[in-house]
Amino acid sequence: MLREIPAGIPQSEVSAGQQFSLGSMSMQVLWPARYIRAGSMPNNASVVVLASVEGRGILLTGDIEREAQSEIMREVTSVDVDVVKVPHHGSANLDPGFSEWAGAEIALISVGEDNDYGHPARAAIDQWSGARIYRTDQDGAVALSLSLDGVWSAVTRD
Repeated sequence: MLREIPAGIPQSEVSAGQQFSLGSMSMQVLWPARYIRAGSMPNNASVVVLASVEGRGILLTGDIEREAQSEIMREVTSVDVDVVKVPHHGSANLDPGFSEWAGAEIALISVGEDNDYGHPARAAIDQWSGARIYRTDQDGAVALSLSLDGVWSAVTRD
């Protein structure tokens, strides 16, 4: 569903390599670098952003699937992230090495309760088992904060 952008709010297309900053946050667009004609083409065209806040990495992955995950890992050999928004609501269509590549200590799965797609898939949950997992279908809204001594904490509201 396309949403109407309110008048006066600038908008533009982004592509891999672009960088932005907002206050103490810096952002680098990792994807899309090109159009993938495999899998779900719209999902694989999702914007993927590597954000850094106070030197801590956050990976925002949109709905990318296996094909885009593999391409990103090929092009960006490593990332340093603490937090990842798990791709595509925890879909089973995933690259088996993506979670290890990301190496995040916290995995957020944004997913509706009792959705018709069966998300998150057991394979996705298992893939991120080395991280603290927060799921919106079970935990409700999730807010993360970083203490002055560098420890992440989460507040959930169901």
